[in-house]
Amino acid sequence: MATDNSYTISEDASASGNVLTDGVADSDIDSASLTAVLAGNPAHGTVLLNSDGSFTYTPYANYNGADSFTYYAKDNFNAMSNMATVTITLNPTNDAPVANPDTYLIAQNSILNIPAPGVLANDGDIENNTLNAILVADAAHGDVVLNPNGYGSFTYTPDSNYFGPDSFTYKANDGLDSNVVTVSIQVDVPVPSMLSVSAITATTVLLTGNSNTQTASERGFFWWTDYASSGLMSSGSAGMGNFSMTPTGLKPNTTYNVSAYIKVGTQVITSANKLTFTTTDPIPPSVITGSLFSVIGQDITATGEIINIGSTPVTIYGFVYNTSPYPTVWDKALPFTWDTSLPLSAGKTFSGTIRNLPAGKYYLRAYAHNSFGTSYGEQIEFDIVGDVVSSSPLPGDVNGDSAVDLEDAIIVLHILSGISVNVQIHPEADVNGDKRIGLEELAYVLQKASGIR
Repeated sequence: MATDNSYTISEDASASGNVLTDGVADSDIDSASLTAVLAGNPAHGTVLLNSDGSFTYTPYANYNGADSFTYYAKDNFNAMSNMATVTITLNPTNDAPVANPDTYLIAQNSILNIPAPGVLANDGDIENNTLNAILVADAAHGDVVLNPNGYGSFTYTPDSNYFGPDSFTYKANDGLDSNVVTVSIQVDVPVPSMLSVSAITATTVLLTGNSNTQTASERGFFWWTDYASSGLMSSGSAGMGNFSMTPTGLKPNTTYNVSAYIKVGTQVITSANKLTFTTTDPIPPSVITGSLFSVIGQDITATGEIINIGSTPVTIYGFVYNTSPYPTVWDKALPFTWDTSLPLSAGKTFSGTIRNLPAGKYYLRAYAHNSFGTSYGEQIEFDIVGDVVSSSPLPGDVNGDSAVDLEDAIIVLHILSGISVNVQIHPEADVNGDKRIGLEELAYVLQKASGIR
C-alpha cells in the first residue's frame, strides 16, 4: 500500500526525499522490497523519481503555490499498489528586479527633466513590487539628481557649454538590488542648418537659416565661390530659430555656395549642408511708352508701363522729352520721384502730365532705371501750337475753329475711347476746368452742337 506524502519548500528551491519511506512508509504484506513507479508528472515543475523511491523535484522559475505528482509502489511480484500523491508547497520569496539601460538626448546648456516612471519605465520585477531607483555613480560632465522615492524621475544638468556623451549608473530596488545599468545621455552639439535661398537677382539674394540653440551669440551665413573668394555675413541676430538676411553687392552671373553658421562662445560652427545659387545677368528694366496720349493746350498727358524691373529693383522712372528725336535723361524729364513705393520690385503702369510747353514739335519716351542701366520705351511725337488768343472764348470749342459742332464731339469721343487725335486741343475744350477731357465735356459739346444750349 502506497501512502501520500507532502513537502514544503521556498520558491525556486528544489525538493528531495523518498516517497517509499518518508512519512508513513509504504508497505506490502507479501514482499519486503518495493519499487517506486511514476504515475503522473507535476504541472509546475519536473521530477526525477528513482526506483528506490528517492526523488528530486525542480519547480519552474518563480513559481509559487501548490504542485504534485503521483506514483505507484510495485512489489517483487510486479503487483501495483494504489496510486499515491506527493504534494509540494512552494512558499513565495522576493525576486530581485531587473534593470535595463536607458538613452536620452538633450541640447547643449539645457536641463533634462524626466518625470516618473523615468529610468524605471523599462525595468521589471516578477512580483510587480514598487521599485525605487538608486544612484550608483554620478555623471562625469554634469549633475544628476535621481529623486529618492521618485519612482525613477530625475534631472540632469550638463556642465556649461559642454556637448558630447555623458552617463550615470543606477540600480533598481524593491528590497533587493537589481543589476547595475547605465543611463547614456548625448548632449547635442549646436548645429545650424541652411534652409533656403530665394528672391535671386543680379546683386542680391534672400538667405534663410536655422539655429538649434539659445546659446548662439551670433547667427549668419558663410559664402564662397569657385574662385576662392569667401566671407562671413552676420545677420545681426542671436539665439534659437530661423534667421534671414539679404546681402547686397553680389556679382552678376556668378555662382555662390552658402552655409549657415552660429557662434557659441569663441567657436564658429557651420552647417553640414550648403545651398548653391547663381545670380542673374545684369539686366536693365523693360519699359514701354503708351500709344495713347492727349494734348490739351500746352499740356500733354502720356502713359507708360514697366513690364520687367530687370535684375535689380527700379529706382526711378517717368518720361523724358525734347524737341529733338529720341530724348534721354540728359534732356528734359518728368521723374516720378514722389512715388513712395520706390524702389520697385515689380512692374507697374503710370501716367503723367507735362504742362506749359512752349509751341513746337516734341518727342517723348517713357523710361525706367535700375543699377544696371536706363531703358526707354517707344518714341511718340506731338505738336504744341501755342497759346490760342480769342476775343470771345467759346466753351466746348475743342479744335479752336470758333464753333462748337459735330467735329468737336467726334474729337472728344476719340479722346474718351483712347484713340489718338492729330489736332491741337483748344483750351476751351475743358469746360469744367479740371484739366481733362471727360464725360461732362462730351455732354456739353453734344448739347451745344444740337442747339440745346
